Amino acid sequence: MLDHAMDAALVRAAERFATPLFTYDLARIRRQAMNLLAALPPGAALHYAFKANPSLGICRTLQEAGLGADISSEGELVTALAAGFPPERLLFTGPAKSAPVLERLCAARPALVVIESLEEARRLNDLARRLGYRQDVLLRVHPPAEVLEEAARDGIPVAEASSKFGMDDARLFEGVAGLDGLADLHLRGLQCYVASNVLQPGRLLRPANWLLGRLEALRRQGHDHLDCLDIGGGLGVPYAGDEPAFDLPGFSRGLRELLADASMPVRLLLEVGRYLVAESGCYLTRVLDVRESRGRTWVIVDGGIHNLLRGYNGKANRLLRLMGGQGRPLQRVSIAGCLPTPQDVLVEDLELPSPVPGDLLVLPNCGAYAYHHSLLQFGLHPAPAEVALDEQGGWLLRRRGRAEAVLEDQYHAR
Repeated sequence: MLDHAMDAALVRAAERFATPLFTYDLARIRRQAMNLLAALPPGAALHYAFKANPSLGICRTLQEAGLGADISSEGELVTALAAGFPPERLLFTGPAKSAPVLERLCAARPALVVIESLEEARRLNDLARRLGYRQDVLLRVHPPAEVLEEAARDGIPVAEASSKFGMDDARLFEGVAGLDGLADLHLRGLQCYVASNVLQPGRLLRPANWLLGRLEALRRQGHDHLDCLDIGGGLGVPYAGDEPAFDLPGFSRGLRELLADASMPVRLLLEVGRYLVAESGCYLTRVLDVRESRGRTWVIVDGGIHNLLRGYNGKANRLLRLMGGQGRPLQRVSIAGCLPTPQDVLVEDLELPSPVPGDLLVLPNCGAYAYHHSLLQFGLHPAPAEVALDEQGGWLLRRRGRAEAVLEDQYHAR
């Protein structure tokens, strides 16, 4: 007997595609996107943050749902174009934009580029002039410490007191004046991103209101053409049984109040990743062995931290479930992976029905910062497949890696 509605599909997927394996419920991603879009104020633009999970099938699903793309590398640009995102829905972010990256990016004519420094702006301006077009940009602002501290109380800090991201608030007017002197860039507004995986909407709304205040200050100085406010993302999901879901209705009310306070119309932009895809994903791994060592029971699985390196989110692994273990006595165990290092432990001291070799283990909430956030080359194990889950067991988004692929693009002689 299985406990959850999609468990049968998970079992079929594991049997068909082998483990370790990542699965994604695309229908759940579509619902999450539709719910978030419906909650946003009219005219707001929602961009999917590719860094959360750039798998092509997931990006295509969100493109078809009407989202834009928040990208920050050549690979993400290639993926966005392959997924069908048109240039007018491309937002390019990131703290370092090399000449080759900018060259390829500008060839696509993205709707907006987030500028992090005047040096970066000058390079982009020179390229836009050479290509014969004017590029719309946003300026990333690094807020004061009190704004950062407020957001970081609930979530993962994105920027510290001193940061590689953006221009310090104290230099905002200087930065805008510098951008005014670059004829082939058109400053449209400001961007700020303070924290990730925030569960209390107020922690995100207060920095957003602060950013609106900075935009209003610029308008009072004569920059009344500024009409875009990119408040970043950071909407969180619960990774433990006692954590609440993000209060989307409260966030929606706060955004509407923010726009109502603006002296002139403002177009709101959001960059959201984890909230859209995290809860759609599962990581599946099978038990290979069960061993006793000095009073502890170790369950050895065919996966490990090379596939799922959660780090700061390790508490999420305590949601691990054993499929089909009803009737067995409960046992406190530690789940360890197949890598030859003692650090390869997925979860310690977890109570499960007594595992045996062949059992299937499922870790939920693996749709974001999982496959693409891990050590896939550690140990040279083939990368797991990625599967879109459906009632029939799923279909491949990415095939399982081949052992021979580790030799590609390598040379052993001159």
